[in-house]
Amino acid sequence: SCTVMSILTKFKRGEPVYPLKAAVIDFDLQGHKILLPVGVNAGDMEHTFLFDTGAMTAISIRLADSLGLAPGVALPTPIDSIEVHLTEKPLSVNLPGVSVEDMYLVRFDFSKTFKISQVQGFIGSNLLRHFCVLIDYSQRQLILSRDYPEWVSKVPSFHLDMKTSFPLYFPVIECTLNDHLPAEGMLDTGSPFLLVIPLELFEETILDSGADYIAAEGVMVKWPYTTSDDCYLARLPSISFGELHLTDIPVVIADLPSAGEHMLLGKDFLDQFQTVLNYPESELLLVPLGEPQFPDNLISTGLKVTRREDKTVVRGFWQGSSADRQGVRVGDELLE
Repeated sequence: SCTVMSILTKFKRGEPVYPLKAAVIDFDLQGHKILLPVGVNAGDMEHTFLFDTGAMTAISIRLADSLGLAPGVALPTPIDSIEVHLTEKPLSVNLPGVSVEDMYLVRFDFSKTFKISQVQGFIGSNLLRHFCVLIDYSQRQLILSRDYPEWVSKVPSFHLDMKTSFPLYFPVIECTLNDHLPAEGMLDTGSPFLLVIPLELFEETILDSGADYIAAEGVMVKWPYTTSDDCYLARLPSISFGELHLTDIPVVIADLPSAGEHMLLGKDFLDQFQTVLNYPESELLLVPLGEPQFPDNLISTGLKVTRREDKTVVRGFWQGSSADRQGVRVGDELLE
């Protein structure tokens, strides 16, 4: 339809203003969240955006309204009650040392959906597609440039092909699970976990391998716009990315958006490397920071709580956890 063509045409917009040298951007790390200073149009870089390779570049309704950025064409959403638009006019998104001009942003109220009220927008892959992006968790820095930093070619690294498809441009790599099962994983800085496997692959990755697993009672890990609360913890026997081979990997199995099209490789995987996503050349480089060190145990107390009518209520727990052994149940009110 004309509306769909109009939306796709707007998604293609965006003109990068490349720095003379690589733009080195210091970021604030809160848990797994990479937070960046961002300016919109001619404004100062006083807004906090979340750097998320698994998201579209977006602006909150509150910030958009305060800047006079009206809603334009409506976008389809998985839930009718959520309204999502593109901005009416293209704008400039400015990061320290680099910017993208003439770009339409997704405009919606994500404060309740994603529980990140301090964040005023997202820097996503449809903006990052113009750059070679280096993520360094150890130094808390991003480097955006036209091409690889010079030193990258001089150090040992794992070199992989990376898929980025219009209009989302999410970075995806091929992998092999348990030495025989082909799969694809999306590099998602918005996920805290090492590896999240779609619920649809639970049987063939975990059950068929005989690996031990722990089930959730209630809600422990849940993505927006998903329907199933089923969730498991397990240790995947092996996963390979080209020449990179890892064994006995702690994983989460959960319902993921888009019918579990890809696994998610999140912060606990990416922070083992200096990660270089060369979007223009569809290449990924993983520069090891040492021998990968993954957690032995994903469970602490095994308890997830929420606030409901000024009460702290149990939302979920892991079977066999200390909370389970102490008799805690979903819906219990915690008094201490």
